[in-house]
Amino acid sequence: MPTKEAMTIIRESESFRQIQTIILTMSKQALTCFIQILKNYQRENKAAGSFITEIIQLAESELEAYKKEEATL
Repeated sequence: MPTKEAMTIIRESESFRQIQTIILTMSKQALTCFIQILKNYQRENKAAGSFITEIIQLAESELEAYKKEEATL
């Protein structure tokens, strides 16, 4: 498991911020597919590690926000 410091560096990277911007514009269906693709990739490519984990967590967080919004409608 990566250190907290390593995770902070990942979250502050330009690449991660660009991906975050894209994720925030995705639909619920696109997020669901994106998360599954990343999880499959992560399983097959263990070296992908921390960066992919952070992206998955970000996408899952956005998907959860969609679900909460739908629940209030």
